[in-house]
Amino acid sequence: MLVCLVAIALVPLFVCSCAGSKITFTAKFYFVCYKSQDDAHSASSVSSAVQSLGGAGYVIDSDGRYYIAFACYYDEDKAQSVCSSLKESGLECTVLAVETQSYDIADEEHSELYSGCLETLCQIADIMYNLANSLDEGSLSQLGARDIILSCMLPLRALCRQPLTETLKENITYILDEMAEAAEGFVYARDVRALQIALCDCVINAQFY
Repeated sequence: MLVCLVAIALVPLFVCSCAGSKITFTAKFYFVCYKSQDDAHSASSVSSAVQSLGGAGYVIDSDGRYYIAFACYYDEDKAQSVCSSLKESGLECTVLAVETQSYDIADEEHSELYSGCLETLCQIADIMYNLANSLDEGSLSQLGARDIILSCMLPLRALCRQPLTETLKENITYILDEMAEAAEGFVYARDVRALQIALCDCVINAQFY
C-alpha cells in the first residue's frame, strides 16, 4: 500500500521552471472551507468544531481572511461536489481556490534546490491526501498509516538540512512535529488531511529570500 500511495503522488500536479531571480511553480489547490473569520482567534475557536465533524480544521490565512478548511482537493469539480454535499447537510461552506505562480529567490545558484523543495512538499501532500482517503475507506491498517507518515518525514528532514530560509525551515519543522505526533497514537483521517493542508499552505507561502 505504501508503494501505491507514493506512486500516485508522482503524477504531475504542478509545473516549474527557473528564470532570472524568480522560479515559476504552478500548482492549484481547492480548499473546502467552513465560513471565514475576521481574526485568527475566532478562526481557532471554530477549528475544533470542524474537527468534531471529521474535517481537518486547519486555519488558512488568505487575503486578510481566515478560513477553516475541511479538506483540500486538486480537482475543482471534486471540491465543489464535496462543498455541495456539506451545504445539503446544513453546513455553511465555500471553496477557496489558490494557485501558485512564481517565487522571488535571493540566490539563483540554488534555484533547482528551491524548485525541488516545492516539488517534494507537493508530492508528500498528495501522499497525505491518498492516505486520508484510504483511512476513510478502511483499506489501510493503523500500522500501515504510521509507516507511511514516518517514511514521509525522511525527505522533509533532508530538506531542513539544505540552505533554505529560516522561515521555510520553521514551517517544515512544524509539519514534522505534527507528523511525529500523528504517528504516535491512533491515526485519524482528519489529522492526516490537516497535514496535507499544512504542506499545501507551506507551498503557497514559501519564501526563498
